[in-house]
Amino acid sequence: MAGLPDVPRMPGLAEAADARLVFDTPEGAILAATLVGEPDADAVRRFYRRTLPTLGWQRAGPDRYARDGQCLTLDIDRAEGVTRLVVSVQPCDG
Repeated sequence: MAGLPDVPRMPGLAEAADARLVFDTPEGAILAATLVGEPDADAVRRFYRRTLPTLGWQRAGPDRYARDGQCLTLDIDRAEGVTRLVVSVQPCDG
């Protein structure tokens, strides 16, 4: 995924190229990418629950993972048969 090279893109989801965010802060970068496609929200959650821990991300709550002082959040919604996933990575609090 552009901007988030160590976060996999679930098959069936395509990256929305115009919906990326890169913002540098004194605490570290905030990165976000938006993916859209047909898989339902539960399938998206299952994919990332299986895949992210193999890349060192530890589950830290519903749709939230942590690794090396960074937090990854999955924001998933579905409307009119299309799933929209926003993956964001930012420095963790405290």
